Amino acid sequence: MAAALDIKGLKVSYGNIQALRGVDLTVEEGEIVTLIGANGAGKSTLMNTVAGLVRTREGAIHHYEEDITGMDTRELVKRGIILAPEGRQIFPDLSVKDNLLMGGYLRSDKENDETMKTVFELFPILEERQNQMGLTLSGGEQQMLAIGRALMAGPKLLLLDEPSLGLAPIIVSNLFKLIKRIRDMGVTILLVEQNARIALKTADRAYVLESGRIVAADRADVLLKSDLIEKSYLGKS
Repeated sequence: MAAALDIKGLKVSYGNIQALRGVDLTVEEGEIVTLIGANGAGKSTLMNTVAGLVRTREGAIHHYEEDITGMDTRELVKRGIILAPEGRQIFPDLSVKDNLLMGGYLRSDKENDETMKTVFELFPILEERQNQMGLTLSGGEQQMLAIGRALMAGPKLLLLDEPSLGLAPIIVSNLFKLIKRIRDMGVTILLVEQNARIALKTADRAYVLESGRIVAADRADVLLKSDLIEKSYLGKS
């Protein structure tokens, strides 16, 4: 079966600064694949490039063998490639329900009704607070809303960019359990996460990005025990 995402030789630059230097990465259908690395390694650049928000300089991106390199973001959303961006980026002056409906703007009312039920099952607090403005939610609730909004678009490939950023450990633990549930619902996930430990415990496979290059790739449980990861990302010497 063709990969849900297949990236070959991806290069991206911002002016004279080369952010990605020939990245190869594959996500098979039904996997959670995580991309870990330090700040500035190029993780969010890769996610934004897959989502059509940043243009490639060289390389190719395929989705089930179809070349989507440089494709418009709206077209990518139609194909089920959905980004839950770093920093949540919810609409603060819209209600929780309206934020969710913004995620389903390309779908029918029936599809939105059905998906919203699923979102409320995953995140009951959002149903309780569906009439509240987004700005009144806690950080953890806003992250749930950002993921819920992405689910409303009916993702086949969900791009999760730093979902744990700024959240308390107990909230992070619960959130990553829900990420596994989302995968079990049939959604393939590419996860960018600075919390390397929980990312590697959650994912099936992992890539390590340093200065725009992939420096390691393996099963997540193997990388979790590797010296490279322990020294560089888990705070062990």
